[in-house]
Amino acid sequence: MAISRSATPKLATYDRELAAILGKFVQHVASAEHPVERASVRVRRAHRFTHDVETLTGLTCVIDEPADVGGGGSAPDPAELLLAAVGASLSVTMTAHAALRGLAIDSIDMHLTCEMNPKVFLKPRARAPNGIMKAQIEVELVSPMSLAEARALFSDALLASPVFRSLKRQPRVTLKFRRRR
Repeated sequence: MAISRSATPKLATYDRELAAILGKFVQHVASAEHPVERASVRVRRAHRFTHDVETLTGLTCVIDEPADVGGGGSAPDPAELLLAAVGASLSVTMTAHAALRGLAIDSIDMHLTCEMNPKVFLKPRARAPNGIMKAQIEVELVSPMSLAEARALFSDALLASPVFRSLKRQPRVTLKFRRRR
């Protein structure tokens, strides 16, 4: 699957502006007693399986299920967005760490896939493996950096990406449910 762009990007050079922004962020996190970054979204059912999502900052997107399972097929499904979040988080982390190290990146292209167990959706109390049983991430990094630098960058991204780490270690989740009439 190719992602088309309206203009071909120029080959990357070391991004000094990004490094300066990240340098300030690093100083802020280092000086904070308990640094915490928050993310927040509101998800509202629009129709059947179609949901509208709004972020704390007012950005929006739509989530839907494929038509063959009763959705409208109008937008990515939740598993696709989870994969996209993992890929984007890894890419952002690699880009940030490269900028802080003075390394140039021309492009990062990822293909993420997963296998899911539909029995969990249909029978939630059945003894079955997790919904997502297996995921695969393929990464192509185009950069003038050495192979050793690229491998170290990718290894560090796997350790530092907050979204990827959440898949490896389950976060503490607090649930609140209420019903209204």
